[in-house]
Amino acid sequence: MTSSVPHCQSCKTTDESVLHVQSRGKNGAINRMCRKCTTERAKKYRHTPDGLKSVTESVRRYQTIERNRIKRLAWSKVAHHLPKLKGKCALCDAPAEVRHHEDYSKPLEVVSLCACCHVRLHLGKIALTPSP
Repeated sequence: MTSSVPHCQSCKTTDESVLHVQSRGKNGAINRMCRKCTTERAKKYRHTPDGLKSVTESVRRYQTIERNRIKRLAWSKVAHHLPKLKGKCALCDAPAEVRHHEDYSKPLEVVSLCACCHVRLHLGKIALTPSP
């Protein structure tokens, strides 16, 4: 009995990322592609008429949700009132890449984080402040 190693249907790589990017096609079949091929496929699709329509509809839906409107206002205030992002991540001292809001009702209270720590924070793997 042979073991079936997942591989990208596009570039045939057996990278571990193939396990994480699976979607159902229009016919219900599972598409297994690595992250790189999935990203390239999505970029090409976004430039087609159907892709542009889909992106426009997604943006419009996102903008109509109240909590997202509050986020957009906070991001806008940060962009307008705070200087360019410089310095180090508040958690690991790597170069800061993003500003994180703990509370969107306080738009200018942000924490500078590197991309890695920002993702880990949202995944719940780390916390900004130690829990009691």
